[in-house]
Amino acid sequence: MKRKLTFLLLAFTFLTVNCQENKYLVEDIPIMNEWHDVNFYHVTYTNLKKNLGDTIHAGEQIGEIQKEPESFSDYYNEEVKQSISFYNQKEYQKAIDVLKIALEREPDNLFVLNNYARACYWINKDESYRVYQKIVNSLDSIYKEPDHMVSVDMWFRETYWKLGTLHMDYAKYDKAYYEISRSLASMQDMKGEYIYCQALEYLTECAFMMKEVELTRHLANRTLYYDPKNEYVTKILKQIRKTQKDKR
Repeated sequence: MKRKLTFLLLAFTFLTVNCQENKYLVEDIPIMNEWHDVNFYHVTYTNLKKNLGDTIHAGEQIGEIQKEPESFSDYYNEEVKQSISFYNQKEYQKAIDVLKIALEREPDNLFVLNNYARACYWINKDESYRVYQKIVNSLDSIYKEPDHMVSVDMWFRETYWKLGTLHMDYAKYDKAYYEISRSLASMQDMKGEYIYCQALEYLTECAFMMKEVELTRHLANRTLYYDPKNEYVTKILKQIRKTQKDKR
């Protein structure tokens, strides 16, 4: 299911921001200034206002992620389920091996690919990176958003996160920044949780490596807002101060 909302829809929280007071429309996701709209797929909306001017308040629940399909494949559903079970037991090689035939016979099945990629993530980064890129490219090709609009498939929100972190491993910080921002947009129901803070921390690192000093400071402060004892972003802020002091 697709629903287009102008201004901003983040997972199940609609955030209204006073643009005169804040530089960024969404403080945790600065790239939203460029995106304008985010289209979320596989979401059932249950609380959208009927009239254009109606207000949706911060923190207000507006919908739920749709349940995944009962069958992930016409022929290899049991193999996909076995892979998920092996993954949950941290038996990653078994999670990979059980999908071997399914991968050969259904190379474009996103559920097969996704479970294969997430298992490879822990023991074969190069392969995971290749497959995650294939999945995200496929999703973006399916939804074909125009410029300044971004799609997020909520069935695959872990995919954007994993691809973003792999982009970082390969020092592709601009791409990592984009994908982690996209994953953070899908995490608005997890604010303050470890993975949410980690996403902000990684965005801070990306901005720092892209030499975006003002953006780095902003994201570091957002990280510290949720995680005041975060040592990593604190070190980055100290490094920025030292660099600027040395230039004087």
